[in-house]
Amino acid sequence: MRTNKLILLFSILFSMLATNALAAYDIAVKNADGVNIYYNYTNNKTEVEVTRKTPNPDNYSGSVTIPKEITYNNKTLKVTSIGEYAFMYCSNLKSVTIPNSVKNIGMYAFYGCSLTSITIPNSVTSIEKCTFENCYNLTSITIGTGVKTIGEAAFRSCGLTSVKIPDNVTSIGLSAFCACEDLKTVTIGNGVTNMGDYVFSACEKLTSVTIGNSVTSIGKKAFCECGKLASITIPNSVTSIEDEAFYECISLKSAIIGNSVKSIGKETFYDCRSLKSVTISNSVTSIGEAAFWICGLTSVTIGNSVTSIGDIAFEGCLDLTTVTIGNSVKTIGSRAFNDCRSLKSITIPNSVTSIETEAFHGCENLTSVTIGSNVESIGESAFSGCSNITSVIIPNSVTSIGREAFFECEKLTSVTIGSNVKSIGVQAFDQAFGELKKVISKIVDPFDIEIETISGGSYYDAILYVPKGTIAKYKAKKGWKEFKNIKEEEGTTGIDDVTALINAIGSVKYTAACKAKIDAARFAYDALTKDEQALVKNYSVLVEAENAYKQYETTGIADVEAKTENKVGKYIVNGKIVIVRNGKKYNLNGQVE
Repeated sequence: MRTNKLILLFSILFSMLATNALAAYDIAVKNADGVNIYYNYTNNKTEVEVTRKTPNPDNYSGSVTIPKEITYNNKTLKVTSIGEYAFMYCSNLKSVTIPNSVKNIGMYAFYGCSLTSITIPNSVTSIEKCTFENCYNLTSITIGTGVKTIGEAAFRSCGLTSVKIPDNVTSIGLSAFCACEDLKTVTIGNGVTNMGDYVFSACEKLTSVTIGNSVTSIGKKAFCECGKLASITIPNSVTSIEDEAFYECISLKSAIIGNSVKSIGKETFYDCRSLKSVTISNSVTSIGEAAFWICGLTSVTIGNSVTSIGDIAFEGCLDLTTVTIGNSVKTIGSRAFNDCRSLKSITIPNSVTSIETEAFHGCENLTSVTIGSNVESIGESAFSGCSNITSVIIPNSVTSIGREAFFECEKLTSVTIGSNVKSIGVQAFDQAFGELKKVISKIVDPFDIEIETISGGSYYDAILYVPKGTIAKYKAKKGWKEFKNIKEEEGTTGIDDVTALINAIGSVKYTAACKAKIDAARFAYDALTKDEQALVKNYSVLVEAENAYKQYETTGIADVEAKTENKVGKYIVNGKIVIVRNGKKYNLNGQVE
């Protein structure tokens, strides 16, 4: 890696020499230590700029102290800047003392030097592009109180072990500390508003990051491949986390996202395989493509402001057991939860209008699916391979069911198809050697379907229930006529399912599993016609359960054992209501217990 960089360096240097980019020095004056320092005149020859002796690129070595002023031809000249390339690739330069008279340090000024430490005086207002890049031995920097900006690649590939950005700095440029392989701790001051792309990318030993409370955007790949970073807290000032910001931070275990973040970019936490906990605030409106791909998450709560979940957003999160989707989500992207093998139940809220291709494909432990009453389309293979689903109700809002939507859901025993479905893709409910026993179709005017669209353990042995007066229509249509037993719906089949779902709620507890049961019963009840709803005799049980759960949400009372008090949630501890977040306990007034 470093050999390639040296080759690149010599290429750059040769190019600059060839085009006279490095001007010859004007004067040489010995400093107090007897070291010749080379200068160019600037500003009507009342000030000078430190430069390099050409054509020899390695003209400085050892320790160099730059004076505040020099005397030349009986004139006193103030040293106010260090020019571009001034100390570039001085491989024997060990230290430089910069006086408070210096206001500017030019691009590439110390590129490739052997400095071990540097202090930027308070007089300097900016650190320019690539100023200290490839200073592999530079382990320590002190940034003065006058510095406002740190330029692109200013410290890229340096040997820094810790960095403290003072409050006076307002912006950190592209790749400023990228590939600082020994960097372990970073503190970003409260003055920084902008963090550029790749700013701490590939800092392989970085374990601790503190982000100041004025940062508004975490740039693209800002912490990409920081393989030792274990936790991150995004402050409330941040409004966006850009693409791949924490890409392949494989040791990241927890992430707290501040309550002003509006968007989580593409592949933001891609392959953060150790990430067990993430808090997505209610300010977030979109979760980008592959945002949490192959993460180690066990549970996810998606806030009520999120309107879209991107393609493959949570794909391959093998340990994800519970997902709560907020009631503002409109679309669940293609493969959004594909191969989330530990997911046990899912409730699609009424806000969702489309479930895209393979959204829940391969969720083999999924036993309960509740589809909201405004979903219009279920994409191809949306629930394919969910081998433990036992029943599904397609609400009347759905108009299309994609190819293989519930393919190889081998424990599926009951399917209800809503009245407005206009198309069902081939093998949508094909189970191969499955257990399908009952199909309830509410479609009044059936259409042709492929023979392989619906099948059971013994080919088309399931009973098909159809609306009254439509048996002849179904027997005349391709696919439907293959059912050996077609009956008119007696008005009780769907009602029986709802009754069973309500009975399954049991005692109400403040748990995600209980909430899923309540939601499943509610959505199934809402899918019935008004006449059918009137025949659900235990409906009051559902209403009471909903009210009881709402009371838990209001008071924070939870039916749990005290030994779980350190987990995130709401609990009663020693007779007091306690909220636990991120290892700290708070009471309902927000005070730490």
